[in-house]
Amino acid sequence: MYELLNRPYIKILFTLILISVAYNFVMQGVWESYSRIGIDFQYYYEFEKNIGRSDIWFVYPPFFWLLMIPWRLIPYPVAKNIWVSLNLIVLIFISWFSFQWIHSSKGGQQSVDNGQRRYGYNGTLYTAGFVFICIYYFYPLIVTLQTGQVNLMLLAILLVCLWLYIIGKKTVAAILLGIAVAIKWLPALLLVYFLLKKEKKFVVISTITIIILWLLPLPIFGLEKISRYFTATQHLATRVFSDYLFLNNTSLLAFWCDTSTRLSLPIWFGQGFYYSSIFIIISIWLYMTWQRRSHRETGRLIFEFVWTIATATFLLPFIELHHFTLTLPLYLVGLTLSVVNRSYIAFSILIISWILVNLGFQLGDVTTIGQSSYLYRYLSLFGVLIGWVAGLIIQVSIKDKIW
Repeated sequence: MYELLNRPYIKILFTLILISVAYNFVMQGVWESYSRIGIDFQYYYEFEKNIGRSDIWFVYPPFFWLLMIPWRLIPYPVAKNIWVSLNLIVLIFISWFSFQWIHSSKGGQQSVDNGQRRYGYNGTLYTAGFVFICIYYFYPLIVTLQTGQVNLMLLAILLVCLWLYIIGKKTVAAILLGIAVAIKWLPALLLVYFLLKKEKKFVVISTITIIILWLLPLPIFGLEKISRYFTATQHLATRVFSDYLFLNNTSLLAFWCDTSTRLSLPIWFGQGFYYSSIFIIISIWLYMTWQRRSHRETGRLIFEFVWTIATATFLLPFIELHHFTLTLPLYLVGLTLSVVNRSYIAFSILIISWILVNLGFQLGDVTTIGQSSYLYRYLSLFGVLIGWVAGLIIQVSIKDKIW
């Protein structure tokens, strides 16, 4: 493998790809983030007047409101630029963390060592380049930066939580998971995951953390505003199921209902397919997680953790593109494990999955075919789903201890 990578024309091609990815990220990610209005951060910044408004649907948990109070002390244009800069710093941390995962994996480390002995530091450089391409051309991540979303910070918290759990600092890891869920509901499925792993103390600590963080805003904002949040959340759930496209989302619910409508079928027909899909996904996830409950290998633990996050994205009745940012570790760790276990089928499927995630909204934005354009909008969803299926292949193919 490294003999091929050491050839001059491969080096030139790889360098050109890196330059292209870097240019695209700087223009679409960095420049756009600083120059345009981050619509989501604006909602965060004006959270107090948006709580409970039916036209805003500010439904982040109350603890997140506390985190946004200091930002109100800074003028919005300055606060937004600081927020973007903070996201970029977090992104650098995620990149470094991901590189450490891949570079230190058992099979990957052996390959890198061999490459270094025979070709200098080509192994390390290609690994770093691989991580750079996967992360910085991940379109949901660029959207997260552009809109000023909080998902990058949420992802960083989850990665630190996983690392602390692996090295045995489970109490702190449990608190971090509680903080993540208190900020946004999406990672809540990890509580079920750790419960299946018989980590009852871990789940109790996380749950207590969530409850405490949810009670902290009560003296500051009052019961009336907190109740408005729950009312707005209830209205949101009702609205999503009655008007499944009002958020322009890419969820399974929207896909099945949209398909049913285009086939002149009642909406309840699509909703039935949605519930059936969720039942199948949850059943497979439970089975795979439960049968591995007695294993403690680091590699399998890491993949199950990030695979659970990917599973969680299918459970929400509405999912917008930036939510897929949390699935980024699925591709990085999944690709690593597929190489370590020589699962080339899973490797190929994950590559296709990553491509579909990146193409989804880009094709949807430029297509002129109105009747089928909605299908392009769901390519990102299909991409994550295919990556999730590749995860099943990896889980089944793992025979020996890894990492």
